[in-house]
Amino acid sequence: MLLLKLAGAVLVVGAGAALGHAVSQRYRQRPRELQQFQRALELLVTEISYAVSPLPHALGRAGVGTTYPVREVFSGAASRLASGGLVTAGDGWTAALDAATPALSLNAADLEIIRSLGAVFSMPGAREQVRHLELACRRLAQHESAARADESRYARLALQLGVLGALALTIVLL
Repeated sequence: MLLLKLAGAVLVVGAGAALGHAVSQRYRQRPRELQQFQRALELLVTEISYAVSPLPHALGRAGVGTTYPVREVFSGAASRLASGGLVTAGDGWTAALDAATPALSLNAADLEIIRSLGAVFSMPGAREQVRHLELACRRLAQHESAARADESRYARLALQLGVLGALALTIVLL
């Protein structure tokens, strides 16, 4: 009987540590993903304004320097637009973002900035698109600095709370 209690206690503490680690990883990934979106958007601005690339090609090239799941947003939007269907640029961007959202560590405000880019891609005129993309980059930079502050404040705390919460639950159950 004691062996079963001990095994249960180890499982509860292990589950709490895993949960704390998962929450901690989301705090650590958010600033990195925001930074990758900024870099990709800066490259997209270059592709639109200087290279005058078609949008599917520009989106594909912008996503090349990023990692999963950010890359999936850009490559997904590029493939949806290049497929030749009746998909608008905004719809292709939104569908790609919706498909990648479960894997992203971004909060609702971050996603709203990125989602609003779909309307930007549907705008006529490269100058207006560039202006809105640069504005989105600045807004993402502000969110990135807040995310870095949250990471330093809460990432380690989440990990410790997962373990300590599980230990407390184990003590109560024993």
